[in-house]
Amino acid sequence: MQTAKVAIVGAGVSGLYAAYRLKQMGIKDVVVFEARDRVGGRIYSVAALESRSGDNEHDRFDLGPSWFWPQYQPQLADLIRKLGLESLQQFEQGDSVLQRSAQLSPTRSPSQSGNPISMRLVGGMAALTDALAAHIDASQIQLQCAVTSLRTADEQVVITYSDMDGLQQTMMVEHVLLALPPRLAASAIAFEPPLPDDLKSHWDHMPTWMAPMPSMSPSMTNRFGANKDFLVRHAVPVARSLKSTTPRTHKAKPPCSVLWDCQPMYVSN
Repeated sequence: MQTAKVAIVGAGVSGLYAAYRLKQMGIKDVVVFEARDRVGGRIYSVAALESRSGDNEHDRFDLGPSWFWPQYQPQLADLIRKLGLESLQQFEQGDSVLQRSAQLSPTRSPSQSGNPISMRLVGGMAALTDALAAHIDASQIQLQCAVTSLRTADEQVVITYSDMDGLQQTMMVEHVLLALPPRLAASAIAFEPPLPDDLKSHWDHMPTWMAPMPSMSPSMTNRFGANKDFLVRHAVPVARSLKSTTPRTHKAKPPCSVLWDCQPMYVSN
């Protein structure tokens, strides 16, 4: 049976940072399990259409978390500096156009930018998880390996997981760190002995931040608002986009910031 000192379930920013800190502390016998075929978890940055066939890692759009606020997140800002990542201030000048639903007309209002300052990473927020992963031995990150059960055995834990070929594998570890939303852990992993009822209920009802909110980023060949009005296309929510829906349109005169279904995305002219 495979063995390790520490197993981390989830290769999002929490799981990768945990592995990164353990390595700094001299604990290198660590394995990170990730059910997806990529690291990052809810952080997901995709290349611009014109860059998909190239090697430009800086031209990416965030479809998950997009900003950080150094004033409120000094530890995250410090980590970004230590990793040598380049950041930039979010453009927030101009008006905002907001369409709250397909049944309501868009409204335009002055931007409420200012405090705290919103920052983004060059290359998208995935630049952070990519940098953390680069500090971890690639063999320690097991992609497409979904943990299905955790069973205590004496003073250790037996992990059962499905590998990328769909085969059931086991590993014996001393410690397990769950770095995934509690609701997902409670529903996807079988625990032996079972979780206490009150803890299981607490995990089942713990909200996952921003889970129901969709994200989208339009790619434009011309600068926003250059020489003429720009046609803003209404972004339908994920649940409604599964149906046959005709997007609405709205003309917005520059300079203008755009909010899509309450998700802010500011663009400069």
